[in-house]
Amino acid sequence: MSLTDRYELNSPPIVAELVEGEVIAIDLDRGSYYSLEKETAAIWTALISGRNGREILAALPPASEAAERLAGELQGFVEALLTEKLIRPSAPARRPEGAIGMVAPWAAQTLRFERFTDMQDLLVLDPVHEVDEEAGWPKPLG
Repeated sequence: MSLTDRYELNSPPIVAELVEGEVIAIDLDRGSYYSLEKETAAIWTALISGRNGREILAALPPASEAAERLAGELQGFVEALLTEKLIRPSAPARRPEGAIGMVAPWAAQTLRFERFTDMQDLLVLDPVHEVDEEAGWPKPLG
């Protein structure tokens, strides 16, 4: 992982939604789901909108004393997301979506996510799927 690499949501099989400052990501193949909160949700949002590590670090306040630590933690976080297959490298020509605002420096060891498997059997048995406004849920086949 390089700080100049760009990433995108690994969709399919990953679906994700930002709800009240928390990202909930679901792996529809494995039935796991993930929670990313606070600073982690902000960094996730920047990454899947096409920002690379350098752009995220450049959005930190200018007087950030711990830039080297933050860069290392960001790199470790991205590697963990790649290991879980929540994100994937995107096309090099992909342009970031929207403007990036100021990014708040994060405390040591806070760029992490929680992985849950307690609903794994249900998610694999009855996967999340689109709802048809007219037909309702689940959408009938045929």
